[in-house]
Amino acid sequence: MKLRKRVGALATALVLGISLVGCQAQPLNSQEEQARFDDFIQNDFVQSMESSYWATTQFLEHPENFGVDASEAETSVESYFGAVPTQASIQETETQLREAQKEFRSFHRDFLTDEQQDTYDIYQYQLELAMEANQSKFQWIDPFFSSMQGVHYNLSQLSSLITLRTEEDVKKLLELMESVPAYIDTVIAYTKEQEKQGLMMIDFDTVINDCNTVLEAGTNGSSLLSLQEEIASLNLGKEKTAQYQQQIEDAYATYLMPAYQTIADALTELEHGTNHTQGLCSLKNGKEYYELIFQQKTGSDRSIEETKELLQNQFDELFSETIDLVRKRPDLATLSMDEIKTAYTDYRSAINDLMEKIKLDFPAIQDLSYEVHTLSPEQNNDGISGYYILPALDNTKSNQIYINPNITVSSMEMFNLLTHEGVPGHMYQYNYMRENMKTPWRNIISFLGYSEGYAQYVTSFSYKYLANMDTDLAALFLVNYESNYYLSALWDIGIHYEGWSLEEFQQKFGYLLGDTAETTYQLVQTNPGVYLPYGVGFLEIQLLREEAETALGDQFQDKTFHQALLKSGNVPFFIARRNITEYIEQTMGQGQVSTNLAA
Repeated sequence: MKLRKRVGALATALVLGISLVGCQAQPLNSQEEQARFDDFIQNDFVQSMESSYWATTQFLEHPENFGVDASEAETSVESYFGAVPTQASIQETETQLREAQKEFRSFHRDFLTDEQQDTYDIYQYQLELAMEANQSKFQWIDPFFSSMQGVHYNLSQLSSLITLRTEEDVKKLLELMESVPAYIDTVIAYTKEQEKQGLMMIDFDTVINDCNTVLEAGTNGSSLLSLQEEIASLNLGKEKTAQYQQQIEDAYATYLMPAYQTIADALTELEHGTNHTQGLCSLKNGKEYYELIFQQKTGSDRSIEETKELLQNQFDELFSETIDLVRKRPDLATLSMDEIKTAYTDYRSAINDLMEKIKLDFPAIQDLSYEVHTLSPEQNNDGISGYYILPALDNTKSNQIYINPNITVSSMEMFNLLTHEGVPGHMYQYNYMRENMKTPWRNIISFLGYSEGYAQYVTSFSYKYLANMDTDLAALFLVNYESNYYLSALWDIGIHYEGWSLEEFQQKFGYLLGDTAETTYQLVQTNPGVYLPYGVGFLEIQLLREEAETALGDQFQDKTFHQALLKSGNVPFFIARRNITEYIEQTMGQGQVSTNLAA
């Protein structure tokens, strides 16, 4: 799933709006306390939306229906890309967090409904993590030019991440584009200070090449063309449409293209400086920062050590399964994965087929309307297969899925992508959540470990839907798919928490990676935490399923398990675990009643 913008400093990423509705130390009756808590969360939602005009346009088609005043929303370039941390901003954030903490502590959890208690626990989790992350000792660690989530990449995503619905949106976009060069100068100055501090970690070749790709496309780039198409769809009239399209093209040429050149030039210069080539743990305060990244990216309450052991155990089991499969079918060892095809010939027929097949295994949702788009050459990235963009809460249009066109439709990689981003992955997941979770605040919070772990899990589950494929071959694909994500999370922990050098990495995994070991190491090393949500989130959900299957035996059912898994929406795993425990207890109780009745 695609995030709206790059994740900046951890504290900034975790802070939602700061609600100030007044403290009340004395407990009220349950009804009054519940109403007061609803006001608190609604205020937080409103202030979260108004902190970024671009968040408002993404999440709300009609903000006024949610109590949000779009005219009050922050339109600065920082509100889109994320602010560059300074001592002043760290102190300001600390003040806001302490105000939020003071008010939050006035609530009495026992007076709240079950759903409100979940919301209470989520807010507390985020607040405590934000307070830990917002420390001056972490100021210079956060990277702005990571190859997979950097400012340069999100700049190329304007056409897919900014929603234009009105003439006012176009005017705000023009203001944003005009502000980009000054913002890029600030980010470069920050990065130069990182270099002085010995904290710079950049994959220069990838980032510079990405910038050059955009520069070579110039005003013929598909991102600009897409923006102009969006303007045409607003029905502003022929004259106004042509006027705004020309203004957008001029702004693209005047502000964005020079910004890309500035980035490329600055990084070419910085490339000769001190660039850190090992994990975060070898930086000052880096290991402690990684512990916060781990918690934020996974939503897991396990220790990193325990998680690493579990990941290793899962990988070892899958590796043994691979060996057994190859012993059983020696021909699989020489089979090229690229030669294996599914029966699908186009995106829509594949998604529609999956929509029909999941009905037996997943709770029902309303009919889905969706569109599939291909990524432009400037947006293509070897690490990006595709993504799903979250629609507005009051969405009246189609869901949007973007796909890397370099992937063959009938390939297994495409099957994995469509089940992960589409059905029964993110598109199904978020539409189900919004049908069943009525609190707006709960529908905008993000826990990547849960959301990406869920999407990984359902892709694995969906292998049962592959028609006319050799059973052993499908099993080999499945263990390969699962192994890759467990391995990626292991690599992330090994490099950034345990300090594996390139040489150690090659010794441990050269037998698997061959000539790609060095590039794989560099990808993980310069993008700390990126792979954690996928591997660790997948692990957590697999463990929840194993727990339920073991406890329930013949009483276990896929659909009821999935319903329990999806119950609370996007949450840290201690809440998901609580829901699965409740599901197990209720199912066992029902089984006992049925047994007694039969007797």
